[in-house]
Amino acid sequence: HKPVLIQPAPQAPASVEVFSVQFGSFQREERARQLSEELASRGYHPFITAISMPDGTMSHRVRVGRFTTREEAMKLAAAIESTEKISVFVTSK
Repeated sequence: HKPVLIQPAPQAPASVEVFSVQFGSFQREERARQLSEELASRGYHPFITAISMPDGTMSHRVRVGRFTTREEAMKLAAAIESTEKISVFVTSK
């Protein structure tokens, strides 16, 4: 198994917004890792961000891509939905 990198949420400067395609969000890190490994086996380059939620739980979000425009991320999202037959969405957080 190739190790999957878990990163804190990116801290980009306020003037630079970064867009990614999100495949899923999980409380259990193990489930996020499983999805990430599955995506990597299909040729994607996923990363996991761990977000602390207001209720004290953690959310492990599986994402692909880091784009400077929403349009670039939307193109990837459309291609993923067409190819993989799953719903994904673009996020900048």
